[in-house]
Amino acid sequence: MRSKGITTENTDVQRLLRERYIRRRSENRHPAPAMIIASELPWLSGRIPPEVEVGDGKRKITDILDDGAWAGRRCFILAGGPSLKGFDFSQLAGELTIGINRVFEYFCPTINVAMDIDYYKWIHDGTYGPEALEKFKAYQGVKLWIDTRRAAVHGVFVVRGSRGITTQSLHTGIYSGLHTGTGAISLAVALGANPIYLLGYDMGYGGGNGRRRSHFHDGHPKRRSTDRTFEIFRKNTDAYAEYLTGWGAQVINATPGSALKNFTAGKLPDDLESPQKVPVVVSYYTPKYEGAAARLRDSLWRHSIPMDLQAIPDRGTWELNCGYKPEFLLAMLEKHKRPIVWLDADAVVHGRVGLSPPMGSSGISVRVRRRRGHEKGEILSGTIVIANSREARRTLTAWKREMEQKPRDWDQKVLQHVLVRQGVDITAGGLPDEMCAIFDEPGIEKMTPVITHYQKSREWRRVR
Repeated sequence: MRSKGITTENTDVQRLLRERYIRRRSENRHPAPAMIIASELPWLSGRIPPEVEVGDGKRKITDILDDGAWAGRRCFILAGGPSLKGFDFSQLAGELTIGINRVFEYFCPTINVAMDIDYYKWIHDGTYGPEALEKFKAYQGVKLWIDTRRAAVHGVFVVRGSRGITTQSLHTGIYSGLHTGTGAISLAVALGANPIYLLGYDMGYGGGNGRRRSHFHDGHPKRRSTDRTFEIFRKNTDAYAEYLTGWGAQVINATPGSALKNFTAGKLPDDLESPQKVPVVVSYYTPKYEGAAARLRDSLWRHSIPMDLQAIPDRGTWELNCGYKPEFLLAMLEKHKRPIVWLDADAVVHGRVGLSPPMGSSGISVRVRRRRGHEKGEILSGTIVIANSREARRTLTAWKREMEQKPRDWDQKVLQHVLVRQGVDITAGGLPDEMCAIFDEPGIEKMTPVITHYQKSREWRRVR
């Protein structure tokens, strides 16, 4: 092989030269200048509806996740192959997951990734069906676009896609390959996940009853997959497998009947993390708290924590807005059917949020702060860990009823009355201080908070 005067028969050197050539050619074709606006992208003309604004409002994935963020943790990549028809996605609710394209319509993956700009158009113009847009808006994981066109979709994080097969950094770019399935594997490698399980990587038609299916969902318009297309995609992904082995990435193809040849075949592990051990962080916020809620959301994304944050109308007063809390929490338990953690919308999370033993028979746990004037301590309801149990529902129901009778009382004080009336000894147990730290409380400099509360309500409410 000859390259600028260098001649060699060594296959390793040839491979390095070939990689360098591919990488430089990719960088020359796809430089990374400042983002450009839609009017400067003729290829987008007429393809993107107004509500899918393309322009300079990009958010890089590195704003919330860094290289190696998932180091030492396994992840599962969910593609669109027909083998996932009828799959029970709920068994992966406690795991780190990457969904490809339309997976968000069936499951809430940690990250949902796409690479085709038409995908966003089809979501918004109804091509994917009337429910797709609502599900896309409601999806609270990380929306990510592997960008190979120097543009960005507002509300969607972006990572640069590269044709250089050795690129594997969220900062400089990941290998996009020829389709999102390869790009998703590169994303998992950049995040440091190991092992990586592949599901829905059929790379061919499947399905029973005499029907050939290309996807477990309804597929994509004007993108009729052919055997030739599948073969090109398969070869592209199989070629990537050689590099993964050299990097120490263990990729297990758990797709029944997959056409991929270079990945170790396997099955889902028997020790899947139970969703009952991985809580969902829940909260709601009024218009005044939108900025604070955005900061909370970013901190949860940063630690790949499942969440359900809801915008609600202002009910008129701070007390009435807070008084909705027990009703909301009952609805969240019913919706998710797993433990939940309530966080005030002005909180910021600094690490993984775990469960805590409930206080007495209440089914919930809160921090109890000792301070002058409170003989038994004062509970802090900024963080509430709530079990998926009959006892927790009973406590929340009692709290809700009392709030209905005293709508202008402070919900935190009402909850304390409920716990005492239930015979809970609030001086025993409760959350560690680090789970509900107040940003300016005495001794905060000696803590290592998991959750910090900034008590934005001080700006509006009259302290009682």
